[in-house]
Amino acid sequence: MRTVEQQQVATAELGLPPSVQAALGELVNAAKDGLLALSVGVGLGVLSTLMEEEVVRHEALSCRAG
Repeated sequence: MRTVEQQQVATAELGLPPSVQAALGELVNAAKDGLLALSVGVGLGVLSTLMEEEVVRHEALSCRAG
C-alpha cells in the first residue's frame, strides 16, 4: 500500500476509470475536512449506489411482470 497524492488522483496517473478518479478526489477533499466528513461522504456514496441498483432491479421486475 502506498500514499497517493491529490494531484495523482486529479490526473490519469493512476490509470483508473474517470468515475473512480472522481470518487477518490471527493474522498481526498472530505478527508481534508475531517474524519466525520469522510465517513459521511463514504456512507452517502454507498447509499446512493445501493438505491440506484434497487431502482434498476425494481424496473426490471416491473417490466417482466407486465
